[in-house]
Amino acid sequence: MIATLRALAERIDSEWRGMGYRPRDLPPIAARLLLETRPDRAFDLSALADWTLTEGDFPQACNPFGPLGPPAFTVWSNPHFFVNVYAYTTPEVVIHDHDFAGAFMNLSGVTIHCTYGFEAADAIGGSVQVGELRLRGIEAISDSAVRQIEPGQGFIHQVWHISRPTVVLVVRTPAFRSDPLTQFQYMRPSIATQVYRNDALSVGFPERFGYTRKMAECLRTSPTMGVDYIKSLVTREQPWDAVWHLIENWRYLREGGALEEVIRLGARHQGAWFAGMESAGSDIDLFYSIGWPRVVAARERIVLALLLSFRSWEPIRKALQGLLPGTEPVEQLLGSLQALAAQQAVPLDLPPRALAALASRLRGEGGDAEGLPQELLLRPLLA
Repeated sequence: MIATLRALAERIDSEWRGMGYRPRDLPPIAARLLLETRPDRAFDLSALADWTLTEGDFPQACNPFGPLGPPAFTVWSNPHFFVNVYAYTTPEVVIHDHDFAGAFMNLSGVTIHCTYGFEAADAIGGSVQVGELRLRGIEAISDSAVRQIEPGQGFIHQVWHISRPTVVLVVRTPAFRSDPLTQFQYMRPSIATQVYRNDALSVGFPERFGYTRKMAECLRTSPTMGVDYIKSLVTREQPWDAVWHLIENWRYLREGGALEEVIRLGARHQGAWFAGMESAGSDIDLFYSIGWPRVVAARERIVLALLLSFRSWEPIRKALQGLLPGTEPVEQLLGSLQALAAQQAVPLDLPPRALAALASRLRGEGGDAEGLPQELLLRPLLA
C-alpha cells in the first residue's frame, strides 16, 4: 500500500513539475491520476500500521487538525505537496473552505458530502465575514470517489464520515503563505471566521486570544467576575476574538442568564452583524453538545448528519429514503433518536408521549404540540 501511494506521488510530482508547479493545475492532475491508479484497491489498514512500526525516517508531516483532530499520516511529501492519509473515527468535520489546492479520495468507507455557497455581504476586520450560507448539494460518496479541492470560497464543504473508520487520501499543497487567500470556517446562517494556523499547517489562534481565553476560563469560577470579563472581551476585542470568546463561553453565559445581554452588548459595540451570533452560536453549541465518539452505528450517523445539515423535515425525509432504501423515514428517525438518547450521545429526553406527538407531526397528522421536546436538535422537525 505505501509503495503504491509513493508511486502515485511520484507520478503526480512528475506531471505537475512539467507544468511549472502552478497551484491551479494540481487539482485536475491529482484527481485524474487518483482515478487512473485507484489506490483504494491497494488500501490495507494493517499495512499502514506496519509502516508506522517499521519506518525509520518519516516524511515532513502536514497535520492541519492539530493534536486534537483525527489520526493523520503523511506518507509522502516534498516542498510542493503532501500525500496524507486521514482515519476518521467520528463523523463530524465543520463547514470550511481551503487555503490550499489538491484532491481527495475515500480509500475506505462512506461519507455524506455537503457543499455550500456563501454570498459574502461584508468583511469585518478581515478575519470575519458576514453573508448568507446556503446548502448547494448533498451526496453519499464511497470507495474510489474523488473530489477536487479548489482554494477559496468556490469549494465550501462539510464531510460526515459514516464508516468506522473512514479512511481518506488527500493530495494537497501547503497553505498559500504568500497569497492573500485565507481559510474560513462557516457558522449557519451567516458568519464565517478565519482559521488561524500556528505554522501554516496546524490549527492555532492569535497570541492575545490565548491569554484572554485562559483568563476567562479562570474567572468562570465566579458568577459575576466571569460575566463581566466576557462582556469586556466581546465589546473591546477584535471581531474574530469577540466571536470565539462568545462561543467558548456560551454555556457559562446561558446557565448564568447573561447570554442574551452579552450578545446585545456585542451588537452595540461590534456592529449589528453580531446579533447573528444568537443563531450561529446556538448551531455550533449543538454541534459540540453531541458525544460524537458514542455515535457508532452508521444509521445514527446518517440521521445526525441530515438533522444538522437541513433545516426542515421534507429534505431530511427524502434524503433518508435515498440513503437508507427500504426504511420508513419517520420510524428510522425516531428509532435513531431513541438510541442516541439512550447512549447519552445527544442531549435529548424522549418520553413515549413526546415520541408519539413527534411521529404524528412528522406524518402530517397534526398531533398535540404539548410535551414535544424543545431541544435544538428537534427544531428543524418542528418548523
